Amino acid sequence: MKAKLPIAAVLVAFIAAPVSANWAPGDAPFINTWLVLGTFDNREGLGMKADLIGEATIRPRIGEQVAGKTWQFFDDRTFSRNYDDYQDLFSYFFVKQDDPRDARMAYLHIWVWSPRLQQGELRVGVNHEWSARINGEVMTLPTPTDVPPGAVPGPNGSRQKALVRSGVQYRLKDAMMRKVSLRTGWNSLLLKVGNRAEGLLGFYARLSDGAGNAIPDLVYSVNGPTKKAAVTTQALPTAWRSWSYVEFKVPGVEALEKRVPELSRFSYAWAQASAFQLNAEGTKAPFRWNLSEGKLPAGLSITPDGRILGRVDPSVRLGEYPLVVQVTDAGGVSAEKRLVLNVKENPTRAVEQSRMTALIHGPENIPRESYSELAKVMKRQGYGYVMPISYGNGDTLFRWPVRFYPKTPAAYVIPGLKKAFDAEGIKFGMYVGQFEHIPTTLFQYDQVILILEDAMRRYEPASFFFDWRGPTQHYPETDAWYSMIRTYNPECTLILNGT
Repeated sequence: MKAKLPIAAVLVAFIAAPVSANWAPGDAPFINTWLVLGTFDNREGLGMKADLIGEATIRPRIGEQVAGKTWQFFDDRTFSRNYDDYQDLFSYFFVKQDDPRDARMAYLHIWVWSPRLQQGELRVGVNHEWSARINGEVMTLPTPTDVPPGAVPGPNGSRQKALVRSGVQYRLKDAMMRKVSLRTGWNSLLLKVGNRAEGLLGFYARLSDGAGNAIPDLVYSVNGPTKKAAVTTQALPTAWRSWSYVEFKVPGVEALEKRVPELSRFSYAWAQASAFQLNAEGTKAPFRWNLSEGKLPAGLSITPDGRILGRVDPSVRLGEYPLVVQVTDAGGVSAEKRLVLNVKENPTRAVEQSRMTALIHGPENIPRESYSELAKVMKRQGYGYVMPISYGNGDTLFRWPVRFYPKTPAAYVIPGLKKAFDAEGIKFGMYVGQFEHIPTTLFQYDQVILILEDAMRRYEPASFFFDWRGPTQHYPETDAWYSMIRTYNPECTLILNGT
């Protein structure tokens, strides 16, 4: 008698185009463009404690070398098109540049031009520790990684209990706030961010008023004050057809929560990402922008302050759109640069067009000799995507030889099924359940990103089905997960259920 093949159809309605880990109130944009320098050894926190570059006086520029490293332009949206404001140092240094991974630290710098002397707040959420200087003056000393768990400073002042994991309350957007005084003209903002073990490395940061709203007329520049104007943006993020370009926000969230206060418990579910901002240097700010050649895809426009906004029209031609952007500083000096905006089909279109998509429950119960037969049957029935339960769904069983547990009893399942479905041309994805009950004798929660990276490296899944991601207070690291996945495969579909 043949074993029954457990297949469950999945409604495509579960798919959410933009995914984001947590939401913060107010309209102040997050800082998404920096100069970065790193990484450096941070074993036992020594890198965070040491001054390796002359922190009080350094004023870096692109390409300058110090401490054996080179200051590099950083905007992770140019290589990981996820909708978030998370600064993904993990993917930049470890995935793209293959830096050493165990206990690392990096410097980040940005120039901030202010038209007047004014006060504000630097708001930060970090994996795992940080320090900051404004105009050379220390704003905060390094935060320890072993902070005891406690109440989480959630949106709108809510105080929800975190999971009992060290320092979790410091990882949310706006988790830590420091008063900052901006002088008239250019201001130097220097951050240090580090971890103490292989795993997460990244942060959120923005300048705002006390309510999280934008401080008027600020200008951000990686090179800051220079003798002549220049466009310093290195590349433009990819545009997805039919989707908003980089920026994403749900309108009316705060007004809705005022009318229905209970909804504030679900603030973590609102997607949020700041607009893309062109970057320049010059003698005097502010800068004014326009296109001197080329045309943006239908639906997009460039604002005078250099933001590219809008939603790409569903009918636009896929491919490259050559542009020449022009910047003019406050002294009337102009500069131009050729850039290319690439338009691609949005990542969910393939799933949307699939005739059927399936989850396979209990794949370890399928006889191995039936894998090929199962794939052929599903091909005949018209399935376009298949996602076996790979971890979780009521258990802590890994169904592939994951790096922390290569001898899991179900190690054969995922590699065997992937081979069978690849042979039939069916796109292969992976279901991943809750991580609250991970076997911490094998690895730590902060290393979940390494589990997902292991899956990306081995199987290149076309999709991940994340089940019951849960509140941000339990999962403040999901932006980091999604960004890493999109660094490996920009077209990997992320499906969220029960968020």
